[in-house]
Amino acid sequence: MSTELSHDKLTPKVKDVLIESNESDNIRPSYKATLMICPEKELFSVSVPFSPGSLQLVKAQPPMSENRLLPGCMVKQLLLEMFDAYGNHVSKGLEVQLDVDGFHMLDQTDQIGPKRKVDDNGCINLGGLLKVIAGFGSKASLSVLSGHEVVFKQELQIEKREVRIASRVPEFCTAGTDLENIIFEIVNSEGDVDETIHDEDKYGQSHTLTIKSESFNTEESIRYTFKHGRCIVPAIPLPQKNGMFCFEASHSRHPELNLSIQVSVQAPKVEYDDIQSPSIDGNVLLLQDSSSLKQVEKVMVSMINNEKKLEDKTIQIGFRIGNLEKQLNTHTKRKEEVEQDLFQLQGTSQLHLSEDPI
Repeated sequence: MSTELSHDKLTPKVKDVLIESNESDNIRPSYKATLMICPEKELFSVSVPFSPGSLQLVKAQPPMSENRLLPGCMVKQLLLEMFDAYGNHVSKGLEVQLDVDGFHMLDQTDQIGPKRKVDDNGCINLGGLLKVIAGFGSKASLSVLSGHEVVFKQELQIEKREVRIASRVPEFCTAGTDLENIIFEIVNSEGDVDETIHDEDKYGQSHTLTIKSESFNTEESIRYTFKHGRCIVPAIPLPQKNGMFCFEASHSRHPELNLSIQVSVQAPKVEYDDIQSPSIDGNVLLLQDSSSLKQVEKVMVSMINNEKKLEDKTIQIGFRIGNLEKQLNTHTKRKEEVEQDLFQLQGTSQLHLSEDPI
């Protein structure tokens, strides 16, 4: 405050008096009160309307850093307490703007938008309203703005997960064969299998693995289900050609969970015995001149090439049949699991009916 005397030096004047208090929560939410200022002998008094200060501080209860965030999960408890510079909760009805990144606000509509109003307790309750939409290993944030000023911002790390192969993958493979029973796992940052990654269609939880490669027809791609963090792929077909075979395994709903694998593919070596002269009925034909020899060599090469093509075609057809049989076995097992679940549900329903009074 500042003080001065009147011109006659008889009257003191007090200006710009600022009185601070951290106890205004006692009269919320209406704050209908006035501040009385008077000397000790109460010769006169001054009445000043009271109001809490502007928003200066936001506290999250419980602290957001304590939440274990996973994609698709809900923040069950989150209370934002709004304070002025003196530690008082701000007035009821104060409007602030909430900006989120990596979250989805379930109550946000075209009419409500990102703005919210402070309640009677000087708080904004976001419990059960924030859903994590950011992927594994990424970041999410929540900000509170008063006017154009950012009063609060909290950036959070989403839990990390990785895909790994738990079974052995050969360094070299024979062309036209299969990689069989390859086990994929999803692990946390400590290397432990996350058993919550479990495919349950009846509960709306889809956790499947997709295998992609340029060697595959994408329309024929198959998704393999995760069971308690693990997924077994019965067979991955290898190409018929020599070279590096590359494929990618990724989670169907979380593309950030992916793994690229390379396998060296080699065609089997075919060794031929020394080619003897062609014979008819066991009698060796004697070649009369070099032109006849060249002609026979062309015939032999053509026969070998045709035999090789026929052999490759037979292997390819057999491979396709084997792959289809494995896929059929996978679907048959899945069908048996579903039928077992239905049988248990029917048994439970009959049990409840039998216990009801007639």
